[in-house]
Amino acid sequence: MKPLNGIAVATATIVLIGLIPGVLLFSDGHFFRNTILYFFTLFFLLGWFVLVKKSPTITNSNPHLQLEPLEDEIDDGTFVPPDNDDFIKTIPKTDSANHVFRKLCGGNIISQVDDNSTGKIVVAGSKLRNGPTTAITFDKSDVVNRFREFPSGSIVKLLGSGGMADVYLIWNHRLEVYRAVKVLKPDQPEAVLKRFETEIRIFAKLDHPNIVKCFSVGDWHGLPYLEMEYLDGVSFEDILSKCKFINPEQALITGILICRALHYAHLQTINIYGTTYKGIIHRDLKPANIMLSRNGRIRLTDFGIARPEKVSLHTKNTGNIVGTLPYLAPEQLNGNKPNLQVDIYALGATIYELIAGKRAFNQGNSGVLFTQKLAGNYTPLHKVAHVDKSISDIIDKSLALNLSVRYASAKAFGDALEHVLRQRFPGASHLSITGLVRRYWGKAHPLVSSS
Repeated sequence: MKPLNGIAVATATIVLIGLIPGVLLFSDGHFFRNTILYFFTLFFLLGWFVLVKKSPTITNSNPHLQLEPLEDEIDDGTFVPPDNDDFIKTIPKTDSANHVFRKLCGGNIISQVDDNSTGKIVVAGSKLRNGPTTAITFDKSDVVNRFREFPSGSIVKLLGSGGMADVYLIWNHRLEVYRAVKVLKPDQPEAVLKRFETEIRIFAKLDHPNIVKCFSVGDWHGLPYLEMEYLDGVSFEDILSKCKFINPEQALITGILICRALHYAHLQTINIYGTTYKGIIHRDLKPANIMLSRNGRIRLTDFGIARPEKVSLHTKNTGNIVGTLPYLAPEQLNGNKPNLQVDIYALGATIYELIAGKRAFNQGNSGVLFTQKLAGNYTPLHKVAHVDKSISDIIDKSLALNLSVRYASAKAFGDALEHVLRQRFPGASHLSITGLVRRYWGKAHPLVSSS
């Protein structure tokens, strides 16, 4: 049973202090005693307790919203250690894995044959650029075992692959924890390498419960990597792919938590490359970069193109638009220097998509997309989804072309989302996100699946 509200307890105490002595001391005296008065006092006191229990807002106009599970309600980050059979058994077909395989085989590989019947890998190649072709046979298990060994642990499996990097799950034997490592693909242009250096410097300085944590950086056979917190979960892009859309309450909670992460990042003062900057813009906020873990945690990730607000790092004179088009603010398409409000626009477009199950601005044709964005031409949320207009109005404000109309800060946006959440869903809590977890995963299954 939850403890009674402090104000209710105080009220009850005052009433009883006056009621009980009055009955005991004056019941046999010559003072006027009205039994009905005592009855109604007790009746209304009982009614007060019932109302407080059902609606705490009677005594607290702004109660704290518990949108995430408490620490003692979850086993946060502690997963079942892998068995020997759980570690990676084959070399993935990724650019980074192929690069490491070539390094392990010690030559310029022309071709390879993976013979499963003999457990051997036959490699045809040459160590000299113009030298004769030679064939070398390697023990397959030996090559895989050497590939598996990462500087800070052992590779369990490939988590995913993007345009510039591959992400692996590793097990750190010494710390006995899982980590996700983002490994840059080989032969990246200088601009990408510099951007990666900026990412790790920014990422390492952010410490917020709704932002994925960065732990270390290093080099794996000549490939730079970033070691991060591993979330046993999926992105909201994955959730949309399977569930098509989520309900407004879940979308509002997600938006509020990401607003908290953005508000924190936007206020940070950090030192990178020997210079102090204030305000970090994410610049690539979208469903693919918001994670939901199986224990109901929501976190923002991928600060790959993040930068300080007052300076343009690695984006000058490139002639390219950096970011993901459907979520870019119109001012970014015009080539204007982005400010913190571009993240608000991107989050508004993301919440729209989570509720509607489709983007506010589709990317079917880039020319049409540009025109629609620059004109602010999209269908209001309440006309494409079963949602109250008050929620739709908030999204409209976040997507406003005029920066003086758009929310000026992530906190203002988050406050608006929280206000409408309280109005439309008075009992909102982290249990709503738990429902989304169950909807996506269904029955519980092992935290770490074998490769």
